Amino acid sequence: MHTVNSQKGVTLIELIVTIAVLAILVALATPSLKDFAERQAIKGAAENIVSVIAQAKEEAVKRDKPVRVEFTAWGEGVCAGAIEGSTTACDCSNNTCPLVSSAESERDLKRIRLGSAPAFGGSSFFVIDPKTGTLLDPGAAGSLELTTEGGYTVQISVNAVARPSICVPSGDKVLPGVQPCA
Repeated sequence: MHTVNSQKGVTLIELIVTIAVLAILVALATPSLKDFAERQAIKGAAENIVSVIAQAKEEAVKRDKPVRVEFTAWGEGVCAGAIEGSTTACDCSNNTCPLVSSAESERDLKRIRLGSAPAFGGSSFFVIDPKTGTLLDPGAAGSLELTTEGGYTVQISVNAVARPSICVPSGDKVLPGVQPCA
C-alpha cells in the first residue's frame, strides 16, 4: 500500500525567505513613497492657496468690500488668509483671518514653507476690488514660492485680474502635473 504524505503549513525556511523578500521590497519602496507624499503635499498646499484666492474674490464681490489676501511665514510653515478691508493684517497664529484661511505647517507633517518672501508690489499681500474682482492695485500682481525639504518648489503667481497660476520654476525638480514656469 502506498501512503501519501500530505504536508500542511509552511516550513521555517519558507517563512524566513518570504519575510526577507518582503523586507527588501519595503526598503526599496520607502524612499519613493516619501517622495510621492512630499510631491502631493506641495501640490495640495499650492491648490489650497489658489482656493483661498478664489474664495477671497468671491467674498469681495459678495460683500461689496475690498478683501485683503495675505501670505506670511507661520512657524516653519506658511499661512494664506483673507480679511475684509484693505489695511487690516491677517494672522494665522491668533486666527484673525475670518474670511478664508489655509495654514500649511510643519506640525501637519507636510513640511511646506515659503521659499522666498511673497512679492506683490513690494508687499506680502494684495487687495481685491469688490466691483471688478480684480486687484485693487494692478501693480500688486506678483508671486510667492513654496518649497519642501526634498527640494520641490512651486511658484504661485497672481496677475492683475487676480487670477492665480501654479508652475515649477526653471531649474527646479520636475513636479508631475505642474507646468514649468514660462
